Amino acid sequence: MFGYILIHKEDKKKYEIGKRYDKCIYYYKELFDIGYLCTKESKIFKIKIFHTVGVRYAEDFKIIKEVNYEEAYKGIYEKIDKDYLLPLFTFLFIKTQNEIFFNELIEARKTHFRNIKELIDKAIISSRNYSYIDRVKNLTKSAKIYLLQEIGRNKDIEKFIKNKDNDILSAIIKIGRHCDLDFFMKNSDDPYLKTQVLKHGRKRDIELYLNDINEPLFQNIIVLTGIDKYMDYIIENNLNHFSKVYLLDIGRKKDLDMLVNVEERNFSLEIIDKQYDDHLRLLRHNKNIAVSEKAKKIIDECELN
Repeated sequence: MFGYILIHKEDKKKYEIGKRYDKCIYYYKELFDIGYLCTKESKIFKIKIFHTVGVRYAEDFKIIKEVNYEEAYKGIYEKIDKDYLLPLFTFLFIKTQNEIFFNELIEARKTHFRNIKELIDKAIISSRNYSYIDRVKNLTKSAKIYLLQEIGRNKDIEKFIKNKDNDILSAIIKIGRHCDLDFFMKNSDDPYLKTQVLKHGRKRDIELYLNDINEPLFQNIIVLTGIDKYMDYIIENNLNHFSKVYLLDIGRKKDLDMLVNVEERNFSLEIIDKQYDDHLRLLRHNKNIAVSEKAKKIIDECELN
C-alpha cells in the first residue's frame, strides 16, 4: 500500500529517500487529501506502507520519492471536483509558482466565500512573486494586512494608507516608515492609532503626550516602550495614571522594589518570576501560601539559602 506524508521545515525528524522507518506518522491516502497546511518549505513524499495503526497512521514505511510538484495534478485533474482539489492547487502554486495553478486559484476566488479567498490570497502573497501579487484584484482585509506584514512594499503602503480600517492602518504603522508615522500623528484623531505610533519610541511623539495625565492609554504605551528616562518621568510624576502591570512586564529591579510590598497575589507571583534574590527572600514569608511556596521553591532550586 502507498500513501503520502507531509513534512514541514520545522519538523525535527529528517527523512531520506530510500530509507525505511518504524516511526508512527500521519499519512494521506491521496495527494488531494492534503489541506491548507503547507508552506514553500514543506515537502510531500510518496511512501510505501508496510504496517498501519488505526485509519491514517503508518508505523512502518519506506520513503519512495519526493513528489514532482509540476506534474502532481495530472491524472487526478479530470477525475476530482476542482473545489476538492483547491487545497492541493494552493500548495502546488506555493511550491512551483506555475501559471496553471495561479489561474486555478484566481478562478476559485470568484466563487468561494471570504475565508477561502483569504487562504488563496495569502498563498499568492507567500510566493513573493510581485507579478502574481499585482494581478490579484480586491484583496481581502486579512490579505492586505498579510501583504503589509510579509512584504511591506512602498506601493502597497501608499495604496492602503487612506483606508479607514484600523487593523490595516496599524499594520502600516508597524512597518515604521517615518513619513507614515508623521502622517498619522498629524492627520489622525484616533487615540488608538496614535498609541501605535508611540510604540516606536520616537522622542518627538512621546514628548507630545508625556504630560497627558488625563489619558492613561498614552501613559501606558509610553511605559511599554521601556525607555528608561520616560519611564522614570512617568513614575515620578504620574504614578497613579498608568497600569503598574506594565512595570512587572518590563521587570526593572528598581520598579519591582517599589511593588514588592504590594499585597497583591498576582503582583507577587510575577515578581518571583524575575528571580531577584532579595525579593525571593522577602516573599518566602508572604502570608499568601501560593506566593511563599513558590518563592521557597525557587530559592531551593537556585540554592540561595
